[in-house]
This record gives sequence, structure tokens and C-alpha cells, in this order.
Amino acid sequence: MVVAESLLYPSSSSWNSAFKSRAPQDHGISTGAFSWSDSVTNWKAALDELKADLSAHHDVVFIARGPLQCWIAQLYLESHPLAGLILVDPLPLDDRNGINQFELYYEKHSFKQSKEYHIFRSILDDTTMSAPIPHALQLEAGAVPMMVWHSIPRPAFKRAADSTAQRHSNSNGPFGIVPVLQLHLPLVKSTPNVLGINSLENAKGGLEMDKYAREAVDIACSWTIDQVL
Repeated sequence: MVVAESLLYPSSSSWNSAFKSRAPQDHGISTGAFSWSDSVTNWKAALDELKADLSAHHDVVFIARGPLQCWIAQLYLESHPLAGLILVDPLPLDDRNGINQFELYYEKHSFKQSKEYHIFRSILDDTTMSAPIPHALQLEAGAVPMMVWHSIPRPAFKRAADSTAQRHSNSNGPFGIVPVLQLHLPLVKSTPNVLGINSLENAKGGLEMDKYAREAVDIACSWTIDQVL
């Protein structure tokens, strides 16, 4: 199981350490984290780096957490195999309202110089009708076992998750309808972070985030055992 996470989430909510400590070894599950190198500045280079990283492993269940990570995961799956795919907070490429909101998040919190933003922007530039080489996701529905989550307690994220799951569902295919899971980040009184989610920097918040991460990992591992292994 390999997880890739957006920098837009609070660092205290990262799932990496929870995956390392809670993945059931008796089922032969190993875990890893993926992030792009500093030299990557566009989606094609990002996709190539993901291909190079995952090609060394077999039967990968990829957990993409964040709109950009979900886009790259789906692009990867167009021509490369995965054993399973979990998309967390995906955003359809034609959801311009949602995309504009994320543009504001990057700008508001000074992330517009980050490699993640440059990759994010390059995908948008190449998927507009005016782009010189338009690219749209071509993934066939029902390609792999898949689950979609929404973790931000806002209606737009639920709509985006439902739309993504519907696009990938195939009632007559081997994997059927893609399930949608609601697993919202915990909220306490604190300063909102990039996504408007409280950063939970205090002790109570830290415990809540740890519990949330453990629950997310347990669900992902149980789904992998049931649907993939």
C-alpha cells in the first residue's frame, strides 16, 4: 500500500506513520509513501516519476489523498496496472468551481511556488479546450477495485466524491459500483488551516487526529484485504 498526500492537509493529519504501524503484517501488506522530487514541475514529469517509483513493486494499492494526487493516480491507471485505488477528496477536472477554490487555497497560503502547485496548474493548462495538447482522463469504468472517500465536511467535496465514484462505477463489470465513504477530519476550536479545517495543534486535537488517522488506515487495510487480496 502506497500513500501520496497533498500539502494542503494539516501535517498533523498525515496517514504515513499510521500506515507503517497498523498495516496487518500477517496478510503480507507492506506500506510506503510517495512524494515528488523537487525537479518535478509539470504533470507529465510527475506521472513519469510515479511510474518509475511504482514499477518496482507488484500489486500496489495506491491511496491518493487530495485532488492533485487523485488526478495523477487516475492518469497513471490509464496505462499502468494497480491492484486497487483509493481516492480521497477527488475533484473532477470539469468542476471549475472546485478548482477555482483550490487555486485560492494555494494562493492564500503562499503555496503557489510549491512543486505541487506547479503540477496542479500544468494539469489545468493541458485540460482546457484552448490548450495546445488537450488531455482528458480516459480511464474506463470498472478498471480496478476502487473506493472513494470525502474527508472535508463541505457539500462540494461530497458532490465531487459522488461524481467521481459514479464515473468509475460499472454495475456489469467485475468490481461493480464504486463505494463512497464519508470520513471527515475531526474539528475542534482552533485556527482553520488551508482547507478551512482546524489545525488541531493542541493536545486534544493531536489525539483526535491520531484516532482519525488510525481509523482511516484500518478501513483502507480492511477494504484491501476484502477486495484486493
